[in-house]
Amino acid sequence: MSDTPQDRTRTIEIEVEVDASPEDVWEAISEAEGIRRWFAPEARVTAGVGGSIWLSWGEGAAGEATIDVWEPSKRIRWIEEWGSSEDEGGATLTAVDFHIETRGGTTIVRLVHSGFSASADWDEYYDATVAGWTYFLWNLSHYLGRHPGTPRTMISDRRKTTRPFDEVWAALLGPAGLAVSSLDTLAAGDDLALRVGASSFSGETAYVRAPRNLAGTLKELNDGLIFIEMEPSGSDTWACGVWISAYGVDSSETDTVQRRLTELMDGVFRDG
Repeated sequence: MSDTPQDRTRTIEIEVEVDASPEDVWEAISEAEGIRRWFAPEARVTAGVGGSIWLSWGEGAAGEATIDVWEPSKRIRWIEEWGSSEDEGGATLTAVDFHIETRGGTTIVRLVHSGFSASADWDEYYDATVAGWTYFLWNLSHYLGRHPGTPRTMISDRRKTTRPFDEVWAALLGPAGLAVSSLDTLAAGDDLALRVGASSFSGETAYVRAPRNLAGTLKELNDGLIFIEMEPSGSDTWACGVWISAYGVDSSETDTVQRRLTELMDGVFRDG
C-alpha cells in the first residue's frame, strides 16, 4: 500500500503550566460554565463517555463532538468531524485530547489534537489550528492564574469578507482601525498599545502571526485579553474575528467597548 500525504496524518501537541489544582483545571475544561470562561463563549456539555460537547463562536462557527475519554481531573477527549460524509473521501475525524498532569508540584495541561491530513490542502487549517490552540491554552492559564472562578464578559465582532488577508490586517490593525502601535515590528513580549474608538488600551503582546493572528493583554479591562483571528475557510469568503475577554469588569464599561468595537468593524468592513 502506498504512503501518500493523503494517507498520513499529523498532530498538534502543546502544553502549558497553570497556577491551579488538577480539579480546578478539570472544571475549566469539562464543564460548560468553565469552558465559557476561556474557550468558546457558548458551550454545552453532556458529561461522561458517550456524552457530547457543543461549542459555538457564533453563526457558522459551531459544532458538536462526541466524548470518548472521561477521566475526571486527568483526561478528556472528544472526536471532531471535519467536512461531510458526502465529501470525496468522506469526513475527516480528529481527536482533541486534554491531559492534566502534575510535575514537581506544578499542574501541566497538555493538549494533543491528532488526525490532521498531511496533504498540502490541509496546511492552512493545520497552521490556523496551531495558532488557535496556542492562544486558547494561554487564555486558560491566564484565566486560572489571574481570574479563577470569575465569569467572563466576551466583547466580540466577527465579519465575513472576500478581501485579501493582508489588506484586512492592515485596515483593521492600522491607524483607521485598532491603531496598534509599532505594528510592522511587533513581537511577543513587546508592549501592546491599541484603541477601540475612544477607548485606549495597553498591555503586553503574547503572540503575533501576521497577517493572521494577534493576542495580548489589556490592563484597562482588569488584565483582560484580546485575540484577533483571520480564519481559514477553503473558499473566497472567510471570517475575521476580534475577541476581547473581560473578567470582573462593570457591564457599563464592557457595553461601551462593545458598541465602539461594532462601530469600528462597521467602518473597516463597510466595503465588504
